[in-house]
Amino acid sequence: MNILYQEAVNNRIQYHSKQINKIKKLNDSKPVWSEPKKLFKRKHGKSRFEPFGIPTGTMGVYRIIYEPSGETMYIGRGVDISGRLSRHRMVFLNKGKDKKNPGGTTNPSAVGQNMYKFDTYRRHWMFSWCSIGNKSLSKEYEDLSIKFEKPLFSSEYHGGN
Repeated sequence: MNILYQEAVNNRIQYHSKQINKIKKLNDSKPVWSEPKKLFKRKHGKSRFEPFGIPTGTMGVYRIIYEPSGETMYIGRGVDISGRLSRHRMVFLNKGKDKKNPGGTTNPSAVGQNMYKFDTYRRHWMFSWCSIGNKSLSKEYEDLSIKFEKPLFSSEYHGGN
């Protein structure tokens, strides 16, 4: 059993060394935030909302912005930012209630609930995002942004997973 444990330790050292090298390379590039866009935008005459314009699987940080004040209300992150935004939008459109799937599972979003409680007028909600490309670095950037900006719907102690 000691051989397996030692192999596990060596594997983790190798993994984390690679991650450190990836993060060091990311130090040379700075995140570029998108211009704020409407969270609920439809093309004229269409029943579906327009896509967010974020490449599928984009890992990074995003913010939910309340347009009347320009205030960032939430900062989050995800390994698929579009998926996170879709969930917040879906719960908002469900009158701020978590969406239940036919199989009995639930798609929760405290952000969507808070947005709906704060202002039900969907045209007031916007988002902005930036690609980071590393899960660990995205989490750290999210945590520090929350501490610095203190958005109303974000908690310093309850950042995303």
